Formats: sequence, structure tokens, C-alpha cells
Amino acid sequence: MAKKTTKTIQIGLSKLHYAVYDETQGTYGTPVPFVGSVKMSRTVNSSDSSFYADDGLFWSDTSVTDSDVELEVAFLPDEFMTDVMGQTKDANGLVIEGKDDAVKQIALLFEVGSNKSPRRYAYYNVTPSIPDEEHNTRSDSSSPDTVTLKLKVGYQDFTVSGVETSVDKTYVTKGEGENKAWDKWFEQVVVPGATLE
Repeated sequence: MAKKTTKTIQIGLSKLHYAVYDETQGTYGTPVPFVGSVKMSRTVNSSDSSFYADDGLFWSDTSVTDSDVELEVAFLPDEFMTDVMGQTKDANGLVIEGKDDAVKQIALLFEVGSNKSPRRYAYYNVTPSIPDEEHNTRSDSSSPDTVTLKLKVGYQDFTVSGVETSVDKTYVTKGEGENKAWDKWFEQVVVPGATLE
């Protein structure tokens, strides 16, 4: 009799959304779908401190400052460029990129598939950079051009059980507990300590 496998793998990236942070209200807006996610990678920036005594390592500490995320997408919609990148759209439909465009802080939401239970992730305090551009001519073996967004993920303070906590990322796994967070994930930005109906 074959044993049931306990191995879990991650496969897939989908349901990408962004939500703009309102600095005046201190809240995130309603998540907006961002179709065409291809690939995402995250690099945590940290610094290590070590102290040696008695001819050996006596104490060590790692301090995490922020994260760099690279997000490859099929296309950047006008709505993202105006809502997040601070560009303007005139009466003629012209999207204008200016030197003084004010980039907005956002939350980034997405789902990662699995052979068992998928997970939904949120990155908070995300600031995108203006992306580089590359365009290629069609050929016999053309493949679509993509865009890579570079994003800086910082920490944001939330109150959890009466304690202020600096958070950069959360996730929820499908099928665990009541899963209110799972059900609401793309309807609102679920933040630590929130009361969900």
C-alpha cells in the first residue's frame, strides 16, 4: 500500500493586487487587480554583528532593515501608472511621466499555489521605483516583452494584542481555522490585529 506523501511544494503566482496607502487616514484603499504576474523574488537586507571572546564566538545578532522585491509582469496598466507612480492623464488620454511625480506607498497582495494548500501573502509599506523599459521587434520566434518592477518593502507599525509590532509581511494558508482572513484577502487589506466580520 502506497504511503500518502507529506511533501509540500510551492508552484504558481497569481491574483496579484495592489492597494494604495492613504497617509491622511492611515489606511489602505480597496485592493485593485493587477493581472499578468510572471515572477517575483524577494531579497532581505540585513546586517550581522558578531562579538568574539574566550577564543570563540561569544555573541551574534542579525538586524533586518528592509527588503528588495523584483516583480516581473506582462504589462503596466495606465491605472497603476497614475494611481501609484504619480503620473497624470490629460483630457486627450496622454499619460505624462514628469520629474516631480510622487510615487505612492502601497500594499502588495498575491497568492502562491501549492500541491496542498495555497497561501495568500501581503507585503506592507511597499514603494515602487520607476521601471526600466525594453521593447523588441517581432521575429519568427517572438516571445512577449515583460516589465520588471523594483520595489522596496519597509516595516509598518501595527498594534497586535495591545503590543505595537513592526511588520513587513503576513500570509494566510487556505483551510486553517475559520479563515476569515483568507475570505477577505482581496476585498480589503487585512492587517495584523484587524477585526474581520
